[in-house]
Amino acid sequence: MTRHIPTRRGQPILALLVHIIVLIALAAAWMGVDSRALGVQESLSLISAILVGLSVWLALSWWLAEGELLNPYGLFLLGSMPFHVGYAFLRLINQDHLIWLRGSVTEAQLLVTLAFVTGCYALLHFGALAVSAAGQKRDGLPLPVFDGTRVYQVGWLLLAISLVPLLIRLKGSIDTVMSGGYSSLFEGGGRDPSGMPGIVALISEFYLPGVMFLLAGSQNRRFGQVVALAALVLYSGTYLFLGFRAFSLIPIAAFVWVWHRCIRRLPVFPVVASGVGLFLIVAPLVRRVRDMAGADRMSLESIWQAYTGADNPVLSLIAELAGSVLTIAFTIELVPDVRPFEWGYGYLQALVNAIPIWEMPDAYGYAGSWLAWHVTPQLAVGGFGLGFSFMAEAYLNFGFLGGAVMVGLIGALVAGAQKWADRAIDPARVAFIAAFLPILIFFTRGESLSITRPILWYALIPLVMVYVLRLLDRRIAGVPPSKKRHPPAFSDDRMPEALRREPPGWGGSTASVPSSTGHHPEQAPPAPGDTLRLHRD
Repeated sequence: MTRHIPTRRGQPILALLVHIIVLIALAAAWMGVDSRALGVQESLSLISAILVGLSVWLALSWWLAEGELLNPYGLFLLGSMPFHVGYAFLRLINQDHLIWLRGSVTEAQLLVTLAFVTGCYALLHFGALAVSAAGQKRDGLPLPVFDGTRVYQVGWLLLAISLVPLLIRLKGSIDTVMSGGYSSLFEGGGRDPSGMPGIVALISEFYLPGVMFLLAGSQNRRFGQVVALAALVLYSGTYLFLGFRAFSLIPIAAFVWVWHRCIRRLPVFPVVASGVGLFLIVAPLVRRVRDMAGADRMSLESIWQAYTGADNPVLSLIAELAGSVLTIAFTIELVPDVRPFEWGYGYLQALVNAIPIWEMPDAYGYAGSWLAWHVTPQLAVGGFGLGFSFMAEAYLNFGFLGGAVMVGLIGALVAGAQKWADRAIDPARVAFIAAFLPILIFFTRGESLSITRPILWYALIPLVMVYVLRLLDRRIAGVPPSKKRHPPAFSDDRMPEALRREPPGWGGSTASVPSSTGHHPEQAPPAPGDTLRLHRD
């Protein structure tokens, strides 16, 4: 027996077809526009306008394809734009002089860089839309349903083992910041200011995955929801106080997606307004006050004076983030003259080095550190750097065309992970993606070598724990592994997002939604092997 849940999805095939037209138009413009005839400045302004317009289309087309932006690929896409599109935006409003190190690259180099970024974004989105369109064929197929109890228990376990190490680590960081400000955290090459042993510091990193697993398994468990929210406030609030914007705000986005997916659908406009407020108010505020030390950090007057300084705090923030595009410009300038193309070795090294006992030799080390030592050696000595970019890493491995294609594969992989979570009503899949989603978003201004090991440790290991416990449950109960657990009792207003896919404001009937007793009032209770079937109304 199957039960039919009415749903209204997006239109991924339409979005993909329109995007193919956009790709053709961009290719024609690249071949037809002569930068020598326009001049470098005019060409730079033109490519900036194209990139900003393309960014708007990327967001709108993903909403058209999926019906919403609050999903892993949507967050990955939007999270990457301040770093890669920020310069183009500032160029359009004649504020590009605010970018740090602007004079270190020529306008001709910036023109080539923005052209590469435009091509990367076009193919990134093509890969994601192709996966989305291919996944449409699965509409109407039965969805296996899994209980969240083991996910809930693994979340509690991760929080229990990581809470004390995290508190010790945060206390050491707070003491350092209170005495010397945010910059003091990076003195001595960025060593852990708490002085914690390596194994204890590793254990503390299970805290955030524990929050995500606990929340994902807390459907119909109000206490778990409250604890997960309090744990997130402790984590993000402390890191905001320390001055880390990405480490504090990005986990909030992942948490909101888990809540939206597993607990209750969230309204669009409050979520958007909150996100805009965090970016335009909280992030600039943190940037202004994070180098304060001692009592100034606790003074509202000092904080307000720092926020309302002479220059615009929002534009200053955008300019700071937009400086990440220069890592692409410097990489294009130095590779292959100073450092040869890696031809995929960097990605292979990242995969192999995910296992701690395996190490592949590398004459250059982390690409971000290598770039910092070549461009700003005076800052690299103190543990600072320029960051890096997943687009710069793609160029480092495969050059212009191959790098853009590699970025397209990354888009397909991210969208594929999202679709994998949509193919079952399983809190474990959502928790697994949420556990590495902050790392994935931060990867947009990093490199793969720095994210594969955290994904293995802090996302895959908890997922394996859940699957092992479920397998033991089935063996103890004598249920064949092929059988799926029957659906839990979902109330109509707390149904997971996978059961009610229609975006807010679209309307649509939910007449076939199971009642709080676990089955439709006009149907017989489901058998243990039953699955849910989604169909279009």
